[in-house]
Amino acid sequence: MRDARSVAVFLCLGLGGAACQPGAVHVPAPQQPQLMAVRLTGSRVCGNITSSNGTQLSFTCPSLPTVESSGWELTPIWAPSLSAPGKQHPNRNAVITVSAPTLTDIDVELARTGSAPNILMTQYDSSVPGNPGLPEEIAQSHKVGVSASDNGTTKTW
Repeated sequence: MRDARSVAVFLCLGLGGAACQPGAVHVPAPQQPQLMAVRLTGSRVCGNITSSNGTQLSFTCPSLPTVESSGWELTPIWAPSLSAPGKQHPNRNAVITVSAPTLTDIDVELARTGSAPNILMTQYDSSVPGNPGLPEEIAQSHKVGVSASDNGTTKTW
């Protein structure tokens, strides 16, 4: 597949030099993936927060959708179980919706604090028959369930 710049060069050659003055052809910058929605038991973090290991973090609260960093906190530590009324489970579930131009791929990384490098997570589609449902603790397994749809204009995960 040709990129937009090669198509512009062919177009300029076909129209002659007068149509291709410097700056006459503009290729738009690629769009960044956008955070569309977050669903979790907890709240958005606006301002400063201290992580469990003492690291100071600061977040603004731009409206969604956004390409800006944002902070989210899973609170309380224990959440009511939807499948077993009266019981609780560790509050570890978050559903994050990201949108980008069609044919885009994303990497999911486990961000770690301090000088430890982020960990690239292995993605799998939990909606495909034969694949597991929710993975075990992602910090240990380095696996995350990801499903995507692409309508030819926008891809959403």
